[in-house]
Amino acid sequence: MAGPNILWPDRHAILLGTLAAKGLSASHIACELNTELGTSYSRNAVIGKIKRLRVSWNSGNVFCGNRNMARRVSKPRVRSVSAPKAWTAPRIRPPKEVTEVACAAIVPKMIRCEDLGEANCRWPYDSGKHSPTFLFCGHDKPCQQSYCAPHEQMSVGLGTKSEREANRV
Repeated sequence: MAGPNILWPDRHAILLGTLAAKGLSASHIACELNTELGTSYSRNAVIGKIKRLRVSWNSGNVFCGNRNMARRVSKPRVRSVSAPKAWTAPRIRPPKEVTEVACAAIVPKMIRCEDLGEANCRWPYDSGKHSPTFLFCGHDKPCQQSYCAPHEQMSVGLGTKSEREANRV
């Protein structure tokens, strides 16, 4: 394989210039060189050597982009103007300190899972770093809920973005 630093013998360069002057394509020149000289020059090697030798060549066979295509000037985009959205008051979120204080105000009964009844709050508490068991709040809760009133308020999140932005009915 011939690289850019490989010197072409003078005989090869002269034959290359002769074939290029005839207006042959690079692949035809490579084929002629290879059959006549017993070499293995590629089309790209021929193009590179022609450019380095600055041999005049039928440049119609070299792809230099589509010259026939005129350069189009892009038109500025006009965006349609829509009516502004109605302003809605932002939802007020309690500060993080308020949430932490609300959790600190709840003193859990620390009931084990086996001891939980139907009316007990099921808010889990970690019993310790090395203990695999969880203890639960255990305060009385309303019938259809899983948590007592303070834990129920903490369990309700802000919802997803689409839920927050949806019109309330």
